[in-house]
Order: sequence, then C-alpha cells, then structure tokens
Amino acid sequence: MIYLTEYQRSRDRIRKFIQNQLGKKLQADQKELKILSEADLQSCAYHHLSNFFAKKKFSRWYILNQLPMGKKHQTKKIPDLVIARMKESGDVKPIFLIELKETEKYKKLAVVHDIKKLRGLLKKYKKWCEGCFFIYSVYDDELDSEEILVKINIIRDKYLKRLQNKSKIFSIPVNVVHSLTHHNYDVWREKRLKLRKFRR
Repeated sequence: MIYLTEYQRSRDRIRKFIQNQLGKKLQADQKELKILSEADLQSCAYHHLSNFFAKKKFSRWYILNQLPMGKKHQTKKIPDLVIARMKESGDVKPIFLIELKETEKYKKLAVVHDIKKLRGLLKKYKKWCEGCFFIYSVYDDELDSEEILVKINIIRDKYLKRLQNKSKIFSIPVNVVHSLTHHNYDVWREKRLKLRKFRR
C-alpha cells in the first residue's frame, strides 16, 4: 500500500478540483453574467478556489494574485494566480500556476501569448511547479468548448516539445454559449452586451 504525505494528498485534491470542477463553476458564472471581463474571471476563479481551500482546511497552502516571478533586475513574468505552499522552514514554493484569458471570440494570438508565458514559467520553476492551468473564457458561437480545447492543445504541443512538459499544462475552455437554447441565448446575449458596454 502506498501512503501519501499531507503535501501529496493536498496537492492531488487541489489539482483534481481545478481540472474537474473549477471550469464547471466558471461556466455557471458565465451563464449568470458574472464574467464580463478578465478581471471578473480572475475574481470568480479566486472565489471558487478560496471557498474550496476553506472547506478542505488546507495547511500552509495559499492563493496569490498577480505574483511577480523572477529574480531582482530581471523582467518579471506575472501569472494571474499562483497556488503556493509554505514549508515548515518558511520557504514559499509555487506549486500550481494559473493563467486566465477572457475574449469575445476565440483568438489564436491570445492563446499563443499565454502558452508561451506558461512555458517560460514552467521552465524557470520546474523544480517546484507541479502544473500549470490555462483557463480561457470565451463567447464563441462557432466553436464549442471541445473544439476550442483541440485548438489550444495544438498550440501547446507546438511550443512544448517534451511530453513531460506538455502534460504539465492543462487547458480549461469556458464557453456557455452552446448549452443555451436559441431563445435563452438571444436574451442572455442582449443582457451580456449591455453589461459589457456599461463597463467601458
């Protein structure tokens, strides 16, 4: 029998939550018009992660927003969210990195930019980083979530040649459009566009 340490148990629970539940919760937020910008997406993602952490009562695990990562006098890369763990010695290590993107339609260049960013962070922090997540909120009536995921993974595979690194970047597309009926979609879209315009 294999016995997991406290760190391994917590790490696996966090990974499972992000991979299997966070996207569904964000899609519900998108449907309820809580996500109208990238800032909204970050706020919702932080909220769900924070609730999950509080429920599980994780010890020495923290969610950090917009954490500048890099040595002094170097150009800093800033992931949107970092899930870090503080060791008993007081050292803080980045375990999971989360990059968030929100656009009206699927944009290849936006995906390329963030995949390259995660690739650089993964290379720099490979000693501690257990995985990266690219969460893409989009309102595309031509591409459903599965089609968007295929496109993202093609880009990921192009820029990450090593299989080990590819498996460390997990993509989560969030696109509620295709789950709405025609009538509900028209009403929802009209409200969303009005709210989005009001923000500007």
